[in-house]
Amino acid sequence: MSEDLKHRIDNTLANMRAPFPSKEASWERLSTRIGESESTSRRNFRPAWIGIAASIALAIGFFTLFSSSPVEVSTQLAEHIVHVLPDGSSVTLNADSRLSYDAKTFEDQRILELSGEAFFEVEKGSSFKVQTQQGTVTVLGTSFNVFDRDALFAVTCETGKVAVESGTDKVILSPGLKADNSKGALTEELRDVASNAWIMGSYAFVENNFEAVLEEVERQFAVDISNPDLSGRLFTGEFDSKDLETTLTVICEPMGLDYSIDGESIVITIK
Repeated sequence: MSEDLKHRIDNTLANMRAPFPSKEASWERLSTRIGESESTSRRNFRPAWIGIAASIALAIGFFTLFSSSPVEVSTQLAEHIVHVLPDGSSVTLNADSRLSYDAKTFEDQRILELSGEAFFEVEKGSSFKVQTQQGTVTVLGTSFNVFDRDALFAVTCETGKVAVESGTDKVILSPGLKADNSKGALTEELRDVASNAWIMGSYAFVENNFEAVLEEVERQFAVDISNPDLSGRLFTGEFDSKDLETTLTVICEPMGLDYSIDGESIVITIK
């Protein structure tokens, strides 16, 4: 562990309102506040919460480093997590996502595995690799978003440069560029929406398959949606994760659809 990280951990623990007299007591307090042993922030957090979430994540990471080598951080439906890595880099996990890495070797070999979606802010240093089922992203120090769900693999560069590999395809992205495999091969283009807007609860789509939009609604609100066959329908628009009924109205009205809500179950019908 670097001296800088130790210093940050000491400051974090010293400045937190609730002291940590023991590991067991710390886990109990943290789980009461956030409901997850590996979690650091719930969905619908606002900017002020991001710093708090990162501080809690740093403390949890401190305990994790001394308790086990393999680390896995995951989110449930309707949940976001901010997790600080051993090198000081931070990862924000979207709902229904999973991140794993080896704590003992991470600072020497910055390699981790991702399933789902995450936004990374990487501290400068050795090569940093994010591996998914469909491709690998390699950077030195930058910020970028990785999406890997079902058959879609997409990477958007916010700062610095990002090398993206998928199969035999490889592209180098600079800020404002995006690469995905939606056309059957890894192709590069200008990003259509901010890659990290989802961190603040905003989800934008440009000619996306409507069924994929409904899947995102399910993830962000922890609901189950039943709908008729809508394959081939494309959606352009956006919603936020503040209110379910508003979201359903925003996405259904332009598509000529109606909806009914029964607890956590939603039925969508054609008008």
